[in-house]
Amino acid sequence: MPQLFADGVIDPAVFISDRLPLADYSVAAERFAAGIGRKIQIVP
Repeated sequence: MPQLFADGVIDPAVFISDRLPLADYSVAAERFAAGIGRKIQIVP
């Protein structure tokens, strides 16, 4: 599967449903626990 990402066959950005700043870590944890979103990325 990593080769599919590297070759550009699959766009990894479509798997990330939320990008939240580190300051909103608790919000990200709540969303994760509730099963909201596909993947949540914490950005510094």
